[in-house]
Amino acid sequence: MKRYGKPIKRDSQGNPLGNSSGHGGLYKAFSTWPLHECLISETWRTTMDLTHVLVTRKPPKGGYYCCLLLVDQACLGVKNGKIARFKTDEEYDEFVGSIRDRLAPAEYLLGVKIVRDSIAYAQGIGFSPAPAAREALAVFGSLEIAAECPEEIPTGDPNDGMPFFIAGPNDNSARVLGILRSTCGEGNYHFIMPLGPMPSDL
Repeated sequence: MKRYGKPIKRDSQGNPLGNSSGHGGLYKAFSTWPLHECLISETWRTTMDLTHVLVTRKPPKGGYYCCLLLVDQACLGVKNGKIARFKTDEEYDEFVGSIRDRLAPAEYLLGVKIVRDSIAYAQGIGFSPAPAAREALAVFGSLEIAAECPEEIPTGDPNDGMPFFIAGPNDNSARVLGILRSTCGEGNYHFIMPLGPMPSDL
């Protein structure tokens, strides 16, 4: 698989260089740089599809930094995230060109609100952002400005608002369903499992 963007350099503890606490350096700088564009999945109003939120900013020394989040508005909240750096327009255009057909330009505030409301919904039923997404969320910036966006963000099942878990290949389905039974109770959530063996404790 082709890798896009320059990896973030890290110290021996895994923190970005210049960031000894895990919350400085790039984390503090990203949200202050000029916004280049925000791209969001065209299907964000349909909670049955995962939503991508891509925010790209231009650092003072040129190039681009991207923060990409994968959001499940129906159940789990933010499932994954990545940070990428591109030195040239060509590198950035190649990366965005590979996903642009699934995304559309959008207001940055809308992207922030999708992320905020999906996290809040997921936390209400027992789920926190996935560990793989936490670094990208830290770079993404404050979610408080989402209050300025007038859009209503759909969450849960589009018909009844109950959690709807659609199991993916990397999900621990038994754990997710166990949490849903505990927080919501039987009959108060929906799920779809892939073809194949079901979790043993169902």
